[in-house]
Parts: sequence; structure tokens; C-alpha cells
Amino acid sequence: MPTITSLGKNKKKVAVYLDNNFFCFLTPFTIFKYKLAENQEISQEKLKEIQIESEFNIAFDLALNYITKYQKTEKETKDYLFSKGFVPELCDKVVERLKEYHYLDDVSFAQSYISMNQNKYGKNKIKLLLKQKGIDEEIIKNLDISADQEALVALALRYLRNKERTFENRQKCARHLFSKGFLYEDINKALNQIFKGDTDESWE
Repeated sequence: MPTITSLGKNKKKVAVYLDNNFFCFLTPFTIFKYKLAENQEISQEKLKEIQIESEFNIAFDLALNYITKYQKTEKETKDYLFSKGFVPELCDKVVERLKEYHYLDDVSFAQSYISMNQNKYGKNKIKLLLKQKGIDEEIIKNLDISADQEALVALALRYLRNKERTFENRQKCARHLFSKGFLYEDINKALNQIFKGDTDESWE
């Protein structure tokens, strides 16, 4: 059976050598937990199991620190772990564990994101941004992303500040709001309110 011939220690990792050949890195805690020592016989299969557990714990701690600063999506967390050098299978496993502990919740994230951004963006832009963050289409479809009409009017008034209330400026304002993801009908409703209820002048 292979023998641990050396344990090269530093502050964060321990290099494990089997029969004088480098095998893997483990955390000091893992070495202590399994009472690994030089001249100890151990199979490669057993050491591989220990390595997988050790890497999972490292990845889990990194992910936990990452998501406690700001709320993150499952995709953002997986991408972060992958950027740190962990294989996709391990990234998936860590994310599933975080979901089990309710540290990750894409539905909750999406609801919070909508609440924070309804005063800046419309439905279409918010849906696009949520997709970019990896939120599943089925989740997005079931969310209430109704327009905040007061916020839309405020955005329009901000754009129209120091501008004449002409039809041309109304059209420019409408295009500006459309670029922020607001729907045609919501934009016209807001602009009709600002332009003294002139419902005949549609920007479309």
C-alpha cells in the first residue's frame, strides 16, 4: 500500500506526497481530522476521497464569504468558484448545499432585485438583467414586474427638465424611457399625464 512520505506544510495548505510523489494539497484541519502523518500507509482511493472533502470545504467557505457580502444568484456563485479554479462538478455541489441551507435563493434574489430597480428600469430591461445574472426563465415568467408609474413619471420629468413641452421632445423622452425597458402603454400613460392628458399624441 502507498505510504505518505512527506507532508509539506505552510499556513493554508499541506502538500501530501505518496511514495515521494506529490499527490494533492489538503487543509491543516483535514490533516488533523483524519490524523494523517508521515510514514502512514493509505490507499490512493481513500486519499482521493479525503481530498474531495477538503476541496469541498474550501470551496464552501469561499462561496459563503462571497454571498454574505451581497446577495448573489446561483450562476454568479458558480462562476465565482470556477474563477477560483474549482471544477464545475464541485461548483455545482457547493451551490446545491448552499441552497439546502437557504443561503442561495434565486426567487428571493429576483424579487429583491425588482424591488430595488423598479424606479430605474422597466419590465423588459429588468427581465434582461435578471437573465444576465442567470435567473431561470421560468422564475422570471412567474414574477410580478409591473411598472412603477410614479417612478416612470419622475424619470420622464427628469429627462424633460429645462426642455420645452413639444411633441418632438415628447418623442425623444419616450425613446429614452423605452431604452430603459418600459412598455409602450406605460410610457404613453406617463407622458399623457405630463403633457396635460393629450392622449391623441402617441409616440409610436
